[in-house]
Amino acid sequence: MARKRCSSCFRWILLLVTAVCALVATGPGVVATTLLTMDVPALSEMADCVLEGEIRGTRCVWNETHTQIHTYVSFDVTTVHAGECTPGTREFRMLGGAVADTAMIVDGSPSFGAGERVFLFMRDESNSNFPIVGWKQGKLTFTIHAETSAERIGNVHVGYFDRDELIFAVQQAREGR
Repeated sequence: MARKRCSSCFRWILLLVTAVCALVATGPGVVATTLLTMDVPALSEMADCVLEGEIRGTRCVWNETHTQIHTYVSFDVTTVHAGECTPGTREFRMLGGAVADTAMIVDGSPSFGAGERVFLFMRDESNSNFPIVGWKQGKLTFTIHAETSAERIGNVHVGYFDRDELIFAVQQAREGR
């Protein structure tokens, strides 16, 4: 009798494992974003423009076919550190955002907030969904160090720098372009 019960349990376990494997194999796919790790020289070399300024605001809208959400970022350029861009207000588009109760999240894409002071490594592609070089890596934010009260610019991906150090690194990389 004990042998028959074990055989029955084994069949149920085998059936359960098979069902789980079938669900995993036919379920929705998982999509991931893989980014090449970049430092300031790499970001500088790939950027058409290296800009400093303040985010004025963002607005999110559906595309014409209601299949994608785009975020439009309004940016006051105060300083052009490299490239042929001009100071002033410019707007660029990023894929992803939230409209009403629907969000489209693009992993690895930077987020922006009104009033945020930033240093951006940008491509000059007006219709691009990803104009920031290196995605999150190419957006450096001005912050105040909690212990020293010194102003720093950076992010967790490329590190933190004082302003002069960062500008020098950009200039050095651009000269070697």
